[in-house]
Amino acid sequence: MPIYLNAQLSPQTWVEIGSGYEYNIFNAPGQSIAQPIRSNFYQSLKWRTDWRFNPTDHIILLGLRGQYNFFPGIRDANLFRPRVQIDYRWLVNNDGYLFAKARYDLYRTQRGSDPTELLNIPTSYQNAEGSLGYNMQVSKLHQMRITGSCRNRSYAPLEERRLSYQSWGLELRSRHRIPRDGKLSSYLTLTADVSRRYYQQRALMEGFDEEFEEEEEFVDEDISEPFRLWDYRQVEGKYSFRTGNQHRWEIGLLAQQRVDQLDEELGYRQWRSSLSWRASFGKLELQCKTSYTGRFFSELPATSAGEELLIHRYLRTAFSATYELSNNWQLNGQWSSIKRWRNHASTATTFLPYLNSDFRVALRYQW
Repeated sequence: MPIYLNAQLSPQTWVEIGSGYEYNIFNAPGQSIAQPIRSNFYQSLKWRTDWRFNPTDHIILLGLRGQYNFFPGIRDANLFRPRVQIDYRWLVNNDGYLFAKARYDLYRTQRGSDPTELLNIPTSYQNAEGSLGYNMQVSKLHQMRITGSCRNRSYAPLEERRLSYQSWGLELRSRHRIPRDGKLSSYLTLTADVSRRYYQQRALMEGFDEEFEEEEEFVDEDISEPFRLWDYRQVEGKYSFRTGNQHRWEIGLLAQQRVDQLDEELGYRQWRSSLSWRASFGKLELQCKTSYTGRFFSELPATSAGEELLIHRYLRTAFSATYELSNNWQLNGQWSSIKRWRNHASTATTFLPYLNSDFRVALRYQW
């Protein structure tokens, strides 16, 4: 049987140019003279291109993404983030399809360590990941999905070492449609997944070139034991519904456990509640999302006295507005914020509270 190919001769593309202001770029605690809060305006450029191919019973999506943020006067804050990804779907029958995804991306910046992690992990990295799964329509109202995934992430050099990790995971997802008399259906989605993350370190040669891509300048320490070995267990529930034809809502609740298999000190239990809203008013579209996270460490003390264990709490909020100026032009505005608290903040010297906020306005052209 011949296979007929229906492809987009010209890809779908958009380019977005904007300006913004970021408060507390390096997530400083605000109470340290050695690490003052630094904020600045920046210029941004984003682009996205997608190709779609439709052989018989197959769908192939190829995408290119890019982002560049330029901070005048603060070179360390500049951000460059290109990405290439491919998605494949095979329609096995009317009730199920096999899917596969692959992605490679870079995150290049000099912003230092990731403030959400207790390890000294740089924010700059290169990342390759893939997943394979099957989605089935169990009944008229119910879908099931199983997905296996893997990831390899290598961080930028830091303090004469390079840190990397490999992870493997398995996810089960159930999605149930709930009919409502005289109203649009609502949906209940339940997800459970387990994964393992295996960290390793590599020592750097003397006189090494600090360019991120110079792989030949690194020497493997031949470590027989992993630097860190973490197991993750997670369950999440989401309920989405509509009020009227314009307002879409989603309520979420997540519970996660990280088990530190080697040191046992960096394991934690984490809870997160979230709420998102989306609405359209003619040419104007609004979106808002907020989440609150509580992270309770299992063994790590909050202070040197060791009387209480460390607790981190996060409040994340994001808001965006998009206005369609014409068929090809859009005006976008975005604001996001993340706030971290911890117990015994007044006497602590590490893992301190911080606030980061970002506001951005951009003009997008698509064709």
